[in-house]
Amino acid sequence: MASAVDKEGVRDAYQDVRSDTSDTNWALFRYKGAEIVHDCSGENLQELKDALSDDERAFAFVRVFAGDEMSKRKKFVLLTWVGPSVSTLRELEYPLTRRW
Repeated sequence: MASAVDKEGVRDAYQDVRSDTSDTNWALFRYKGAEIVHDCSGENLQELKDALSDDERAFAFVRVFAGDEMSKRKKFVLLTWVGPSVSTLRELEYPLTRRW
């Protein structure tokens, strides 16, 4: 269970994804010991998919565009990843970390 968050690193990555001047479309956050830290960021969603491991829990903040030709709007999504090889005990810890 995460007992700490690298607030500065998480905040910087979050703001980079939200920025209109940045090409960054996602940021991935992982557990480093008992701390949640920013791990990596990127532009392509395939890169995000490739960065996720089957044996870990992680979070991703993602910018997507929705709408039609006349009205394209950006939306933001928080993804929670629990890989298929994560133990049941680790998987059950997730609800305890949602407050960060």
